[in-house]
Amino acid sequence: MMIGAKLIEGPVPMTNSRDQPIYTVCLDGNTIEVWFQKSLPRTDADWCYEPDGNALVGIPDICLIANNSYRLIVDAKNRLVKGRTRSEETYKMLGYFENFKAVLSNNANWGVLAFLSYQGFSRTLFSRNDRRLELISAHPVHAEECTFLRDIIPILEAWIDRVARSASDLPRGDR
Repeated sequence: MMIGAKLIEGPVPMTNSRDQPIYTVCLDGNTIEVWFQKSLPRTDADWCYEPDGNALVGIPDICLIANNSYRLIVDAKNRLVKGRTRSEETYKMLGYFENFKAVLSNNANWGVLAFLSYQGFSRTLFSRNDRRLELISAHPVHAEECTFLRDIIPILEAWIDRVARSASDLPRGDR
């Protein structure tokens, strides 16, 4: 159980993680799949290489997919942050949203970047249509000083709430 979710399936062996979610849960009538290093849909990529036309690939570390429609993309970076972010990784995550806007444009598609930090931090970036990119950290040495769990739980709860609101806005036949 996670935040009141009921386990439907999983865990699956990591050797199968490219083909099926490692966990599938049900929460408040929403089906949520947890994927490890699942490519974003190539068919939805805007950017392609010349001359062969192969799509620029995006492979986040973890991707939660709710109701086959809404994504929470999580990338963990093994990089120490001394301030409140690292621009290079932040722009990479924003690049996912730009390149895959066909599938990520809904405001229930969010991102999370997790860094290492001795100070602990949490920051939110938002788009004009109210998508979110959350920047959080984990302490690299001392678990008792780590703010990751304190920060990730409200993000998950807020994303699940956004998914529920977005799903309720769909016409009845599309749910």
